[in-house]
Amino acid sequence: MPVSQLHNRPRLERIFSAVAMTIGFTIGWLTPAAADTYIRGEISGYLIPVNSPYYVIGDITVPDTLSLTIESGVHVIFLGDYLFTVYGFVSALGDSQRDGRIYIGNDSSSWRGIRFDQCSTSLEPESA
Repeated sequence: MPVSQLHNRPRLERIFSAVAMTIGFTIGWLTPAAADTYIRGEISGYLIPVNSPYYVIGDITVPDTLSLTIESGVHVIFLGDYLFTVYGFVSALGDSQRDGRIYIGNDSSSWRGIRFDQCSTSLEPESA
């Protein structure tokens, strides 16, 4: 390999690295945050802080015989006039370090609230 090609190779690698980093930052800037989670319909399982905030974009329901646990630090934001109906079991956890919230967002003036229909609930602070 000629000496000129050996000398230019590190420079080309630096240019390629700079271009790749620029593309990576641009893609990251255009991509929505990974934590934004949109929910509607039947839900169960766990709502965890790493996926918070959870944006409600339609009525949500916890079916009979299933459960939903909302962990400490989770924010559930209703983006419209939607209803949260619980037929199963709901547990909302909280502690002094990370509070969780359910509220209206996106300039919505109302939501239809939470309806508990023959179900079990647990809305208590976690032990420290």
